[in-house]
Amino acid sequence: MRLLTKILITLSTATLFASPPDWVDNPGAYQFTATISGGIVLNIADEQMGEVGDMFAAFDDDGNVRGVGLMLFPPFGPYQGTPVFEVQLRSNDAGDILHFKYYDASTHIIFDINETYTFMINDIIGNVEDPEMYNMDGNGIIEVYYSSDVDIGGFQFDVEGVTVTGASGGAAEVAGFMITASSTTVIGFSLSGAEILAGCGILVTLDIEDIGEPCFENTVISDNSGNPLDAEVVDCTTINLWSYIYGCSKCTVFKENYLDKSNICVPMDFASAVQSSLQAFYMFNVVIINESEVESDDWVGAFNGDVCVGSRLWDTSLCNGVCDVPVMGDDGSELTEGYMVTGDFPTFKIYDASSGESHHATPSEIESWVNLALVNIASLEVILSIPGCTDDSACNYNEDATVNDDSCLENDCAGDCGGNAVLSGCDNVCGSTLENDECGICDGSGSIYECGCADIPVGDCDCLGNVLDECGICDG
Repeated sequence: MRLLTKILITLSTATLFASPPDWVDNPGAYQFTATISGGIVLNIADEQMGEVGDMFAAFDDDGNVRGVGLMLFPPFGPYQGTPVFEVQLRSNDAGDILHFKYYDASTHIIFDINETYTFMINDIIGNVEDPEMYNMDGNGIIEVYYSSDVDIGGFQFDVEGVTVTGASGGAAEVAGFMITASSTTVIGFSLSGAEILAGCGILVTLDIEDIGEPCFENTVISDNSGNPLDAEVVDCTTINLWSYIYGCSKCTVFKENYLDKSNICVPMDFASAVQSSLQAFYMFNVVIINESEVESDDWVGAFNGDVCVGSRLWDTSLCNGVCDVPVMGDDGSELTEGYMVTGDFPTFKIYDASSGESHHATPSEIESWVNLALVNIASLEVILSIPGCTDDSACNYNEDATVNDDSCLENDCAGDCGGNAVLSGCDNVCGSTLENDECGICDGSGSIYECGCADIPVGDCDCLGNVLDECGICDG
């Protein structure tokens, strides 16, 4: 089957193709904290949750992440050796209502949690011996992603292993599709001939209950004439990295140095980082390229060797003036292999959107990685060697140049920088064509009799040009 005619449908729950949810903490955006020192998540069967890759996080009413949990295994107490979560909660005001979600990596489903929390500054909730209990409400969400280089006129697929209670949103709703869902079947089509344009993103979002092992069957995708298109479901509920197709993104259309990840344009060098349940945060008070602060469309990325372990768009308006880079740790999952472990030192790059280039950057202090650390560093700086003329007396002086490249020039006689004009003429002026007359006078009349009597030709008798006649008489 040709890749160019393939439509790829995959089951996921938050980020495009194969990543866990893009739940990244943002300490720099919030002034105050509270702490869940011990929290246990229970499913509807009252079973304790917590496998490799699972995530527990707090959100505000607008869906902003207000804290990402760390999975701990206490060495003592009644829950010894079982998964207990610690979460640093964040807010700018007391009284904020926070909600919780849980990502189950084994089913790729996001669950809502029944309990909410009213934020109290410096509050401590639970501990490993007496943890706070959080309960799944029995419902979940599946975001159905698609990737296609042809327009989609309609779709239908069956869902096994769960009960579908609703379908909405995604590209189907944007295109004006009619979306219907029974407990087992989802259908989307247009009465007006509208299409979902070639590209990638969320096709539709499913609300589900009675959750078992979800899987798509009998998938049919068609164009707007009803002709079937070649479609494939990837491993039922297993996200295949092969299906992470960057080429369909709007970012690669307009900015070839970017990739599209969860509908966010990320510089290529920084796009491979995936979410981990282990995180530290490196906060930089100022980020500079050649003594100028970076722009709001520039990025900062963190690396462990050649492996990108975190990145942040450096728009300080989104993080109270000082942003941080989330630096992910190796939490034991396959996706975070090669990420940071305690004692590692991250390195950093700055992506300059104006030039489309990434540059290695130097922090003013070097701090090793520790999970949940919040590291405050004064500056992150790139100093680029800019060749040019550094002589401020030269006509082509470059105030931005840092290295003299022997290109300095002087104005020529016509005032042109580095031109070829030369002095000329009897008046020694740039471009002059004047000449001396017979008397040696520059631009004179040229008459020999204006030069003085001492210079009259032999035979002339006076300075008026008179000559001697045959008798020797002047002008006789």
